[in-house]
Amino acid sequence: MPKVKGQDDATENRLKFIETSYSYLHGDLYESKKLNPNVRKADPELKSVWLKRKDVLEAYASLVVKAYGKKEPVAPTRVIEESREWTASDNVEEQFAELFEATGNEHDTLTPKDVARIARKNGILASSNRLGRMMRTQGFTSQMTKEEGKSVRLYKGVKEVEAVRREVEAVRREVEAVRR
Repeated sequence: MPKVKGQDDATENRLKFIETSYSYLHGDLYESKKLNPNVRKADPELKSVWLKRKDVLEAYASLVVKAYGKKEPVAPTRVIEESREWTASDNVEEQFAELFEATGNEHDTLTPKDVARIARKNGILASSNRLGRMMRTQGFTSQMTKEEGKSVRLYKGVKEVEAVRREVEAVRREVEAVRR
């Protein structure tokens, strides 16, 4: 389910995410996944025909009116938590800043494509221009250099945080091995 953007408190209060075990798929997509026990064939007329019928609309309105009460019902904790996952505001810049670390070593380089791949891997979908702005905000600038006769744009002195953690972990293991 995509993030719900631009909501106000009223939208967030009304929006409730309720997880279902089933996926309802149309056509070829259904055919390719129909062996999965959690896949069901979608009814192509459900929205376009059935939900527009007068008797269905009247039945729905009747259910809503009969269920109406003076006090707002309290949603179960799980529904509130799962709804918050989809309505919580994202600070992409903060998430992005946690992905990279300055090393000061000019041999630690990333191309803009590397930056985009790392961002995408971590759920950040942004244009190359925006990614470049976020890198500059963190103090990383790119430079054109020649590698194997080709011009390449590189961010120098920067690594993905996971790569730094892996290196630190490898050094820690080596130190422990020497101590034994």
